[in-house]
Amino acid sequence: MKPTLTTTTTARALSGLVFFVQLALLGVPTPLAAEDPDGWSYRLAHEIMSPWCPGLSLSDCPSTPAAELRVWIIEQERHGRTRSETEALLLESYGDTLRQTPEPQGAGLLAYAIPALALLLGGVAVAILFHRAGRSAQALPVPSDPQDSA
Repeated sequence: MKPTLTTTTTARALSGLVFFVQLALLGVPTPLAAEDPDGWSYRLAHEIMSPWCPGLSLSDCPSTPAAELRVWIIEQERHGRTRSETEALLLESYGDTLRQTPEPQGAGLLAYAIPALALLLGGVAVAILFHRAGRSAQALPVPSDPQDSA
């Protein structure tokens, strides 16, 4: 029997459910229950981007690998590892794709320099246009009123 969209979707849903049941049986809290809003692991998961869901933070990504990574981050905090150590390990493993904004150095500096330069050039262009419009308005002769000559 050829798998259909319904059986594939059902299989994925069941595998996700099995994953969370296994985590609960192993004593590992699920990402939803384990995240302590006061701990750095919770904040870190909200501040880094997901390598599996482009444009989403790790905490917003619904994929199973993202859930596993959130659990791993929580475990790092529980085992006493610092946030900076954990961030360094994550950046070593996944690279700059985790950053919400590029580092302001090297090629990442262009992400900051280009918009600033465009804003500056746009301001200069507007100033030149206003200056020319003001000069051309002063150079125009004032039309005389035809009724004054009569």
